[in-house]
Amino acid sequence: LTSQIGPPLSKLQQKGDLVFLSQLGTQTEHPFTCDTRDSLEMLFAVPDQQTIKECLPNGSFYPEDYSTQNAAKHLEILRQEMGHEKIILFGVSYGTRLAQEYMRTFPNHVAYAILDGVLPLDIPLGENISRDTEASLQHLLEDCKNHPSCNETFPQISDDLESLITELQTPKVISIKNPKTGLPVELAMTEEGFLSGLRTLLYSADLRSLLPLTIKGAQQNDWNSFVAQVSSVSSGSNVSLGLYLTITCSEDAPYISKPAEAKRFDVYDDIQKNCALWPSYPFSPKQREPLRSSIPTLLLSGAFDPVTPHSNAQHLAKTLSEATLVEYKGQGHNVSLLPCSLSLIESFIEDGHIENSDCAQSSIPYFVRPSGPEATP
Repeated sequence: LTSQIGPPLSKLQQKGDLVFLSQLGTQTEHPFTCDTRDSLEMLFAVPDQQTIKECLPNGSFYPEDYSTQNAAKHLEILRQEMGHEKIILFGVSYGTRLAQEYMRTFPNHVAYAILDGVLPLDIPLGENISRDTEASLQHLLEDCKNHPSCNETFPQISDDLESLITELQTPKVISIKNPKTGLPVELAMTEEGFLSGLRTLLYSADLRSLLPLTIKGAQQNDWNSFVAQVSSVSSGSNVSLGLYLTITCSEDAPYISKPAEAKRFDVYDDIQKNCALWPSYPFSPKQREPLRSSIPTLLLSGAFDPVTPHSNAQHLAKTLSEATLVEYKGQGHNVSLLPCSLSLIESFIEDGHIENSDCAQSSIPYFVRPSGPEATP
């Protein structure tokens, strides 16, 4: 991961040390021995009970060692060992929760904070996933209508999508080429699996620009692009399922409200089912209180983000007296490595505020054919 994000941040390194914390429970530090993405079938399936059980570490396992609160303490130990009086926090997605915990526990040692894809302390992960994913999807469909080339090429994209989802209520076998080997394979596709893959693609701005074309292809029974794109995202993921379950089952699952009615993209039942098998640690309601801080904080978010939308940043900003918010018009989850973001971050570190964020207002054109958005036949 460091090799991926280090080069884009190299300019910031001229202003100070870049220090990456390998959190306990991740792939490089005391990993949980499980992998749910080792086959195409698992890409479109919720981990079953046997998979969850196989993820449990052998021998002694103390879940509280992996808590967000404990991770913040590890970060403080690192700061002390390196001898820095104050540090600049940089967190993405769950990392924004860890950053907030550190800001709350060790406020005197934080100069600035940069939070990308905000997960507020008082909003449990999973609470609004169905709502936020649906909002991201509908935003995309409406945005396609407002782009002449996209609307002209895919005038019925909303109807095509709903037709496809309805068709998949009866599972079907699809024929594709394995995106890794190029060999022909057959794969079972269900409504649940398709929606899971669709949600995955909404994270990425680049893949989002392909989605109308990808949906149209699947609706015409060409699933190669859809499967290849989901595979590319999942194979590059650095998420530790074991650490995710340890934290989510302790800090989030007990506080997620059961939806009044079932909606697509719901994860409540899956979370509760998995957490029934996974050890947890005590997590009091007091730890769910929002962060209140005067530390200068830059909050970044993508307008199409299906999991940590801009409304999360707006929610957190209510209890931060020195918050600067930037919403990226054409982006999804994780925007901090964009050239625009790096420029804004540099300005924020220098001055504690941002004068102009117009670069965040650019949009990404939709692909109307595989060769690109502006290609001619």
